[in-house]
Amino acid sequence: MDHNKLITAAAKKALAPLGLIQQGKSRLWYDDHGWWAIVVEFQPSSWDRGSYLNVALSWMLYERDHWTFDICKREEGGFRSATSGDDFEAAINELAARAARRVLEYRELFSALDQMCKHYDTVDGHGGWPDYYAGVLAGLRGDREAAERRFSSVLAADERTTWHRALQFRCQDLMRFLSEPAFFRDSVLGIVLRCRSGRCLPDLPEHEIMLP
Repeated sequence: MDHNKLITAAAKKALAPLGLIQQGKSRLWYDDHGWWAIVVEFQPSSWDRGSYLNVALSWMLYERDHWTFDICKREEGGFRSATSGDDFEAAINELAARAARRVLEYRELFSALDQMCKHYDTVDGHGGWPDYYAGVLAGLRGDREAAERRFSSVLAADERTTWHRALQFRCQDLMRFLSEPAFFRDSVLGIVLRCRSGRCLPDLPEHEIMLP
C-alpha cells in the first residue's frame, strides 16, 4: 500500500472541488485569496507512515518563500497511522473531509477585514508576528491608532534574532505611511507581490489580489 497515494487521492477528492491547489507533489494544499491563503497540510511523522492534519491561515504580508502557519492549531484526532492495521484509506478520507470542513469555516471566519482584525483583538503578540500582522491589518482598515500601537509593540521588544530586527525595520517603514492610506496600501501591495513571487504563486493583476 502506497500511503502517499491514498493521501493524495483523498485530498484531491475533498479539496479540489473547493478550488484548493496541491503544491507540486507535496502533501500541502492551498486556497489562494490573493494576499492570504488557507493552507492544508497532511503532516508526516518521522517515526511512522501516516498523517497528522494542520489547517492554517497564512498571510502574505511579509516576504517569505515558504508557507507560514499564522493562525493554526493541529486538528484533533491525532496521527492516522498507515501501519496500525486499521483501515487507513477510510481514516484518511475522514481526515480530508475534516480538512474541507475547516477550509469552509476559515473562509467564513476571515471573510472580511473587520473579522480578521477582530481575531487579533484578543491576541497578545508579545512584540512578535501577531503584533506585526495586527498592525498591518489595522493600517489597511484605516485604524491608525491601533496600527501604531501594534507596530510600537514590535519596536519595543528586545531584538534577539536577525528576523526580529528585520521585522522592526519593516514596522518602522510602514509606520511612516499610516498618515497616507494610499501609500500604506501600495507598500503592502508590494510586499504581497514579492511574497507571492517567493512562493512561486501565479502572477495576479492587482484587482484580483483584492487587497482592502
